[in-house]
Amino acid sequence: MDRELFITRLAFINNDEIDTIDKNSSIAYLKALYQCENSIAINYNQEDLFTQATAINNLGYNSTFTKIFILDKEKLNDTYLDARKRLYKSINTLKEKRNEKIKDIQDYLNKEISLQDNLNNQSFNTKENDVNLILNEVFN
Repeated sequence: MDRELFITRLAFINNDEIDTIDKNSSIAYLKALYQCENSIAINYNQEDLFTQATAINNLGYNSTFTKIFILDKEKLNDTYLDARKRLYKSINTLKEKRNEKIKDIQDYLNKEISLQDNLNNQSFNTKENDVNLILNEVFN
C-alpha cells in the first residue's frame, strides 16, 4: 500500500456543511456536530477516518454518542439535530469571541512589553549619561 493512504488530515467544516447534516450524514460529521468540533479527520483519499466501527471500538456501546447516533439512529429526528446545530453555532460564536479577546490581550501585552523595553532603554541611557558626566568631571 502507498504510504499516502495512512496520512491523516483535517478537513475543516463550515456552517453551510453543518446546516446540511441530517441523520444519514457520515458518523464523522455527526460526531463533529455532537462535540461542536470544527473539523473531521480524513485520509489521503478524502475518506472519513471516524466511522461507525471506529466509534463503537473507541467509544463503546455505552457512550451517549454511540447510543444516539448509531444504536438508536432511527429515532433521531430533525428537532434534535436542529437544536444541536444551534448549539454548535452558539459555541463557535463564543469561541470566536474568546479568540478575539485573547488576541486583544496579546496585542495589549505586546504593546506594554514594548513600552517597558523603551522605558528600560531610556533609563539605561540616562544612567549611562550620568556616569559619563561624573567621569568627565572627575577626569577633566
